[in-house]
Amino acid sequence: MPPVQTLPSSSAIIRRALLGQLLFSSGHALTTGGFLSYFAAPFFRDTGLGFSLLLVIPEMAESLAILTRPVVDWIGSRKRLWWSGLILARLAAWMIPALVLQGMTPDSRFAGPMMLASVVVWYLLQGMSFNAYLSWLSDLVPEVNWGRLLARRSMAISLVTLTMTLIAAASLEGHRPDPATLRNQYAFLFTLGGLLCLSSILPMRQLPDLARWNPDSPAHQPLNQRLHQAFADRSFRRFLIGCWQLSFFQGLTQTPNYVLSAKILGVSQLHYYALSNAMLVLQIPLALLGGRWVDRGQDRRIMVWGVLGLSLAMGCWELATWWGPGWLIPAYLIWGGFGLINVALISLTFKLAPRSDNTAHLALSRQLGGLLAAVAGITGGLVLSHFTPEAGPAPMKVFRGIYLVSWIGRATAAYWFLGPEPVHPTQEESVRTAANSESPS
Repeated sequence: MPPVQTLPSSSAIIRRALLGQLLFSSGHALTTGGFLSYFAAPFFRDTGLGFSLLLVIPEMAESLAILTRPVVDWIGSRKRLWWSGLILARLAAWMIPALVLQGMTPDSRFAGPMMLASVVVWYLLQGMSFNAYLSWLSDLVPEVNWGRLLARRSMAISLVTLTMTLIAAASLEGHRPDPATLRNQYAFLFTLGGLLCLSSILPMRQLPDLARWNPDSPAHQPLNQRLHQAFADRSFRRFLIGCWQLSFFQGLTQTPNYVLSAKILGVSQLHYYALSNAMLVLQIPLALLGGRWVDRGQDRRIMVWGVLGLSLAMGCWELATWWGPGWLIPAYLIWGGFGLINVALISLTFKLAPRSDNTAHLALSRQLGGLLAAVAGITGGLVLSHFTPEAGPAPMKVFRGIYLVSWIGRATAAYWFLGPEPVHPTQEESVRTAANSESPS
């Protein structure tokens, strides 16, 4: 029988998780998003398809996190899958700077395909790792403190993203080195980012790997049966439809937003960073508020009113097509409300899924939602491209049509989040006791 190990207090666990999130988000920001796009773009200069694949592959690969539960059954530990998957993911990511430092240039044969292959392995492993991490974390912290945990996590992400965008904005004022030097600088940042991501393991390494909380859940139940059970639950099925609908109609405007703001309205990169920073600053206190409401059992109320409120941003984008870029300011301020939604969305997933045995539910709501957003992003780009004449941008009525469809789709997604709030446990019922934990394997 494994030795009994007492868990630290919720506050201590949340502090460790916060430090780990700060480290991971710092490294993640240096290896993804704009940093990855600017670094990789020269390697796909002869093929727009390759660069488009680079933008959607992360969501496509992470959608395979649906396989997390069978892998946990095979490895025997969510914690072990988290740290081992993260290490292997970063090794795959490091193939990119390693190839550059070994002399790979945009003119190198197979440079693009090798980079794409690295990204596929990287995000596949990272998706399963993070899914296992969230599931494990939901057992480490009592349900009555999930809101506080998720709020701190969301605040850390916003704070790090804010810092990185400020650094990126400041770099716009600096000198532009030659392409070879720039590639080496990106390779250095990529390597540093990987080290920061790996260091996020350290704050959590001493926390115990908990036994399965739900003794009635078969240890090696086939994946298709787990998915069937998840869909058979009416409350979770409605929640899932809402998540997917919201993801799709949010993704639909990715390309139109960029084309309208940057290429038609003339919003500079510096002004874009200013808008993004205003949004992130608002997300930080709203995440804190969302955590408090979630811990009072207000998850569905946050989702319904939050989704309806956030959909109003599309009205601002509509007005921007008529009256200019000034209307983007209220749009980004409204998007500050994602600080509420980001907390309630994961909390509601936890509460609607079986305790501990929730990796399939997390993958269905998070990673498959991301995949739908990517598909919708491609769809929006194709629609815009179809109606764009050879000389000049697409007519404004095309943007207005896309924004109207997205507005309706986002707003009506709120319907699926209606319903009674999940039963809110008392502190005594929720706190994990020492007898329900076991030492790390």
